[in-house]
Amino acid sequence: MIYKFFSIFKSITLIFIVSFITVCNYAQTTTEHENLFKNISGNERIDSLNKYASNLTRSKPELRKSIGKESFELAKKANYNLGQIQSLFNIGAGFFHALERDSALFYYKKSYNLSKASKNEIWIMNLSMNLGQTYSDKYQFDSATAYYNISLENANKVKDTSAVGFVYNSIGVTLWKKGEFDKAIEFYKKSLNVLIKLANDRRIAISLNNIGAAYYQLGNYNIALEYFIESSKYRKKYSSLNSPVLLNSIGLIYLELQDTALAFNYFTEALSNAKTLNSILGQGYSYLNFGDYYFRQKKYSLALEYLSRAKPFYAELKDQNGIAKILNRIGLVYLETNQIQLAEKSFLAAYKKSKINELKQSEIESFINYIRIQIQRGEYDLAKVNLENTYIKAEKQNLSDSKLQILSLHSTLYEKISNYKKAFYYRNLYEKLKESLFNEKSLRIITDLKEKYEADKKEKENISLQYQNNIQKLEIENQAREKLYIIVVSIFSFFVIGYLIYLNTLRKRRNVGLLLAKKEVEIINKKLNETNKQLQNLNSTKDKFFSLISHDLKNPFGTLLGATQILKNEDGDLTEEDKKELIDIIASDSERLYALLENLLFWANSQTGKLKAKKSEIELYPIINDISNLLKSNAENKEIKIMLNIPENLMINFDEFMFSTIIRNLIINAIKFSFRKGKITIEATENGNKIHLKIMDEGIGIEKENLHKLFDEGSAFKQNGTEKEKGTGLGLILCRDFMKENDATINVESELTKGTTFELILPKVE
Repeated sequence: MIYKFFSIFKSITLIFIVSFITVCNYAQTTTEHENLFKNISGNERIDSLNKYASNLTRSKPELRKSIGKESFELAKKANYNLGQIQSLFNIGAGFFHALERDSALFYYKKSYNLSKASKNEIWIMNLSMNLGQTYSDKYQFDSATAYYNISLENANKVKDTSAVGFVYNSIGVTLWKKGEFDKAIEFYKKSLNVLIKLANDRRIAISLNNIGAAYYQLGNYNIALEYFIESSKYRKKYSSLNSPVLLNSIGLIYLELQDTALAFNYFTEALSNAKTLNSILGQGYSYLNFGDYYFRQKKYSLALEYLSRAKPFYAELKDQNGIAKILNRIGLVYLETNQIQLAEKSFLAAYKKSKINELKQSEIESFINYIRIQIQRGEYDLAKVNLENTYIKAEKQNLSDSKLQILSLHSTLYEKISNYKKAFYYRNLYEKLKESLFNEKSLRIITDLKEKYEADKKEKENISLQYQNNIQKLEIENQAREKLYIIVVSIFSFFVIGYLIYLNTLRKRRNVGLLLAKKEVEIINKKLNETNKQLQNLNSTKDKFFSLISHDLKNPFGTLLGATQILKNEDGDLTEEDKKELIDIIASDSERLYALLENLLFWANSQTGKLKAKKSEIELYPIINDISNLLKSNAENKEIKIMLNIPENLMINFDEFMFSTIIRNLIINAIKFSFRKGKITIEATENGNKIHLKIMDEGIGIEKENLHKLFDEGSAFKQNGTEKEKGTGLGLILCRDFMKENDATINVESELTKGTTFELILPKVE
């Protein structure tokens, strides 16, 4: 009984304390503004209250709401439309800063509708901007984009350049959240151009940081780092402390580049600055990155400690995406330390939070992690179904990294149940997707570097033009000064005429010097342009060489390793047919690898100038007939006939080795791109002191816009054969170089589905 009485007393006391605190807070909030602007009345007081509320910091959302509500009631009684718009806006802003997004939307929309009714373009612009930001925070991107477009349209109407820059940046943020980083960069750069004209250092720093963050997500770490450092320079103009978010971003780049010491230093400075600035986001982000840092160092207890520290900061920010990310990372720590039940609990919590808040990417990531546990437990059938369903979702959301993880898990699953054929199938899909993503990333990095190179070049040209303008200005000033001297001196005496002649002589000498200097500059510029072209050609050659080594050599080796690994680990489950299929794969890729290496070595030698033509008299028919017979088995595999229509005793002046290489490559190409049961015709005719040799197939043909790419080593154009045969494009580059070395010409004509004709115009023996 006594215990029951004590419990009731305790509850009543708690209710009293809470009520007392609430009343005190309300009284304090009311006291803060109830006496504001009592000496003025009417619309002037409403405007003053709204202006005061608008200038309040983010840390006082309740006060802003309270003043907004009071001014709204006054404006409503006075039937003051603009006052009502501003009051509702302040109430919405109060809810927004209190992280109550739904309530913020309600008041923003009421204010927006009043603005539309009164056709107030400035407030339509402001409110549609705030509505866009609120929808973006709620991950409702279509609604956010619609309101941002309205805001942009009205900002242009009222010619508010600052607002245009802000909206561009906000659209970029929304695209970044959607994972469309290329488009985000486009809008961030539009915003940056506007802000540079306005000389707004604070927002320029933010814009540069945003561009860097987008490049980081695209994997272009060098350009990302340049933007982050540039952002840091602008921030130093108005703040002695660097942004914790910016420092964390730089630390993440160094973490990706395996420079753990620098990454640690940046994370440490970021955390210190965040504590000094009392930045909730800065502290949470720093602890999260320290968690990742220690996870990669395999220091799991420290990783768990820092991830746990990050969690309350993201909870305070009500950042559901950040909380889901932390739960996933904690789950991975538990998985690595074999604490399966804790890992499962963490992954499912992340999945539930992501699903409730419609965080698609986080939802898929959480479920993939949960499937890892299912595979580890041996729940293979369930894991198989979940992997298939999750892959469909990842494909729908265009999440390439998630698709890679799913394909890898598919391969692992089938290896565990000894279904090596399926395991190899999914491993092959994984490698193809990985290569495709690598190619996209490489192309994007090259494009970004080219864009930066063009921008730097343009900047240097502008500096050069400024320099020339300054010279011209100085020359004009000199001429004006000389005229003044002439006028002044002529008044005094004829004696000064000699002095004027002397000055004129000096001017002529100076002009002669300037002309000589100008000619020297032109000669230097010409040499620099020639050197630049040579460097670009060398760079293109290097890029092609490394592309071939990193991609075209890697794929056959990957297939060979995969197939041989399966044969090595074979425990009797493979049938003879399976073994034969794997051996066929090894043989096919070995042949392709040998041909590629041979062409690669020839081409590398030709590029370095080591391979020079040793011309001799060659009879066409025997050498072409021999090569056709060597490739006969390749043609017969596709039931293709090779027809020779070459007169005997036709002689050419050519390097025999180079000619054989050219013919072999062209016949191999013709076989590759011919349809089964097709025909290849090789014919030669005399035309003056030239012999025209044609290799004609009846294959798939090539589109006209792609013909010029065949002989361009800088082009990424490739085309698979009629039966998915792969090539590198190097064979035709080699043909081009060998023909040029022998003072001969190669031409190509093609028509889709009808076939392709390569024509060699060769020097005839007289």
